[in-house]
Amino acid sequence: MQRELVGDPADGRMVLLFSCLRPELSAGRAATVRTGGVWAVTAPPGSEPFDVASAQLLLDDRFYVGRLVRDRAGRWVLLAFHNRGPDGTFVGAISDPMPVEATPEGLRLA
Repeated sequence: MQRELVGDPADGRMVLLFSCLRPELSAGRAATVRTGGVWAVTAPPGSEPFDVASAQLLLDDRFYVGRLVRDRAGRWVLLAFHNRGPDGTFVGAISDPMPVEATPEGLRLA
């Protein structure tokens, strides 16, 4: 599992991104989702540890190892590796930037 902590892409909340494919999910989580991928959980500053059980899936297992970066205009975007193609084989290319936005529930793709 890869983890990344980034400050303030979500209206002042901290964001924890992590990658977890379905075989590595807990039994409880695997019973509720069809895929793994790139997950995010947000929390107010100073409230770590994060409640990882509340993590939301941002990208399915077609992607892996997401990173939040700022684009040239200063907006937060998500970059990730293309994990698998339509035939199931590993791709390994980097995605185009995907805009993200903060919601009351957490971080999501815009």
